[in-house]
Amino acid sequence: MTDFDESVFDAMTDEELTDYLSHDMELPLSFLHSAEAVLYASTLLALRKADTLPDLAAAATSFREEYLPIPFDGATLWDDPLGHTVPAKTSSHGKTQETAKPPGESKAAKRPDKPKARASSPAPAAVPAPPPPLPPLSQPVYAPSAAPRQRRHRGKLFVVLLIIVVAVLAALFIGTTLRSMLGGTSPSEEASSTGYTLTWVPSGYTAAEFSDWDVTGYLYTWKNSAGDTITFCRYHAGTEVNVDSNGAYVSELNVLGRKGEYTRRGREHSLVFSDAQGDSIYYLSAGNVSDSDMQNMIAAIK
Repeated sequence: MTDFDESVFDAMTDEELTDYLSHDMELPLSFLHSAEAVLYASTLLALRKADTLPDLAAAATSFREEYLPIPFDGATLWDDPLGHTVPAKTSSHGKTQETAKPPGESKAAKRPDKPKARASSPAPAAVPAPPPPLPPLSQPVYAPSAAPRQRRHRGKLFVVLLIIVVAVLAALFIGTTLRSMLGGTSPSEEASSTGYTLTWVPSGYTAAEFSDWDVTGYLYTWKNSAGDTITFCRYHAGTEVNVDSNGAYVSELNVLGRKGEYTRRGREHSLVFSDAQGDSIYYLSAGNVSDSDMQNMIAAIK
């Protein structure tokens, strides 16, 4: 049995799920929500957002094509390839020589007329300036680039990271579910800092509500078709839990190695006890159950 009600998360909006997960990340380790509940909320939000995310294979292909190739023109991985311009040269005769045409220029462009022969020695032919040497591999090269392209690259990288995070969370959720199905210990059954839970209720009762009060505790509620209610609460240490013992049978019971106060009036039962560390107080109340069912529930507190 899970320690949360899936229908509560199903009824949440995307914004409420995001707020729930953000709040869980800010809590101290000792006050984190149930891992199973967080994984369910994360997977639910990821499934709702699946249509808005790019295809994983297309994102991986884009990453390999745009990030992995190493440029050899002095630019970084974030920059556009930079072309090399050749400055104009001045000949020894005082006339500006024509610079080399860029590689992309059409060969069909009009060529200048061939100069006539001169009596004096001809001017030397224009020699294109060599490209600047490549920097050593050990030294980083920084070159300015267009801001919009950087934002596009960062946006794609964020999408890839988001897909990886969603995949990891989904794998964790599936692993937890399989471990629980195969008989492993689920988070709701561990008596750790997350607190004790009630792992059995009489036949006919179904989970009706789960309320998480963060650092102050939580509340589980079960109901049957007749409207009878069973509650199991966890309160912060120091909380005063008042039970009406007027005309009731009151006795002490050993609950998980601690003394608990058991009260019975007819078919109404209640139990109050604290954990071994004295950090929390627990209250079990059943409005209409038999003595044997109450004893079985006390034994099923884990």
